Amino acid sequence: MQGIAYALPLFIAAGALVLLAHYGWRHRAAHPAAPAFVLLIVPVVIWLVAYGFEIPAGDVAAKEAWETVIIVSLAWLPFFWLHFAIRYSGQEAWLTRRNRVLLALPSVATTLLTLTNSLHGLVWTDIVIDSSGPFLATVPARGPWFWVHTLACYSYILAGNGLFVVFMSRTAAIFRRQALAVVLSSMIPLMGNALHLTGMIPVPGFDPGAFAFALSAGFTAVALFRYHLLDVVPIAQRVVLDHLLEGVIVLDPYDRIVDINPAARRMLGLGPHELGGQLASEVLQPPEILTHCVEPGQEPKRIPVTRGEVQRWHEVLALPMTGTRGRYEGRVLVVRDVTEARAVEMLRQDLARVTVHDLRNPLNVVAAGLDVLAGAGPGAMDPSLANFVQLARASCHRALDLVNTILQVSQLESGRMPLNRRPVQAARLIADVTQGMSLLARENELSLEVRVPTSLPVVWADEALLRRVLENLAGNAIKFTPPGGRVIVAARPVGDALLIQISDTGPGIPPELEGRLFEKFSSGPGPQQGPGLGLAFCRLAVEAHGGRIWIEDSSPQGTSVHCTIPLRDCQRAG
Repeated sequence: MQGIAYALPLFIAAGALVLLAHYGWRHRAAHPAAPAFVLLIVPVVIWLVAYGFEIPAGDVAAKEAWETVIIVSLAWLPFFWLHFAIRYSGQEAWLTRRNRVLLALPSVATTLLTLTNSLHGLVWTDIVIDSSGPFLATVPARGPWFWVHTLACYSYILAGNGLFVVFMSRTAAIFRRQALAVVLSSMIPLMGNALHLTGMIPVPGFDPGAFAFALSAGFTAVALFRYHLLDVVPIAQRVVLDHLLEGVIVLDPYDRIVDINPAARRMLGLGPHELGGQLASEVLQPPEILTHCVEPGQEPKRIPVTRGEVQRWHEVLALPMTGTRGRYEGRVLVVRDVTEARAVEMLRQDLARVTVHDLRNPLNVVAAGLDVLAGAGPGAMDPSLANFVQLARASCHRALDLVNTILQVSQLESGRMPLNRRPVQAARLIADVTQGMSLLARENELSLEVRVPTSLPVVWADEALLRRVLENLAGNAIKFTPPGGRVIVAARPVGDALLIQISDTGPGIPPELEGRLFEKFSSGPGPQQGPGLGLAFCRLAVEAHGGRIWIEDSSPQGTSVHCTIPLRDCQRAG
């Protein structure tokens, strides 16, 4: 029989497509487009099998019968393709019963006209057998409806591709590859059919469209097995993004907008217009949305966003995206509206400040009274009572110090503490602090070393605040270092700042505490822990001067705390 060599690949391709259909049917519960994918394969398999039988057929009647089957199968191909594209791109709400009927009308008309073609000749007017090629080829003389059907077919397939392109522009990289593989698989048969219709195929009467579909099956297999075409993830991703309270903005490696959810549009005052492909720097306002975003583990920065007379506060987290090979694919910005949280925090701070402020006055009165009692001469009171007064006096002064620290921390946090800046001799200040701490070090059987050159530059700072910072840091080092240990206080200029380093040979800081050591009410384990305000005060005081404070090393052999105080202001003043 002639043409077996041409028919065999068609049957192989049909078998491969049956396997793909089986795969899609198994995933019908995982993705809403899976049943539509199976339906799309059915007319293609029928076309391949029918053409495989038509090629070796030896008489006109048999060829005409198979040609009828081919045209009927092709009549439904564009409908099922568009149906699959609509389902996959998440636009299934558009598939009402009325719209499905309207979309199916061209396919129904082509089917009926093909089955009754002998009565009117609208699909083909005659069928000629061409024997000039390697097999007896069927060459139908096309009627007017054939061209109507061809136009509808191309329109439906291109419309489906358009839906996939829109889907690609709005989703993550791996899902874009899924859609791209599907679009490429659909374009191959179109090109093959176009070559056939224009007579550019060198084999007489041969229709390459069926073979093109066999090749497109390979692209479909790639989309299925490498990019997980029928996984539910893309649809689930869309649903989650659309209903998140947080704003989500997906940027490509060039900071162009790939996707943005409704919450982000609402927070940033962006309308419903298309933003895909636009530079984020040109769309997102204020610019701090991009410049002040932080990565996981960093302290978030609050960004004010003003729309009209309303001001909202946001935090932006930047999550980098990497591909399967570690290549940078862009980043995801997560925008959180923290306006209400900030208002509650401000209210809590105000309440704490007022409460503590009201406590300070009676504590001052109590402390003054206890000071008077403690200063009474010998014999003024019973010795046991005098001892009790001394204990009460010490406790009252500790409570008063705590109240004052809370007030100062609150003022520093809100930016309402004025800094009394003036030129400060850093070497003299450090010497005064360490001299005052030397007695405490001796009591704890420690060695206190000072490595500070006398030529240290003058700093422009609030001396009282800076003194308290040094006393807190040195006091902590002495308190947590066991007997026989060593505490080192060093300082040196680094660039335009003074670097102060206080190291000890204590037990170090537990890793779980390092990230929140400078937060309020955060303290280490053990009986010597305090209220957890000292290091928070140090951080706020140093940052108020424009410097920073951090833990350089927290190994089991000790801790090293570093802080910087900028010099440029004092140089300007000098």
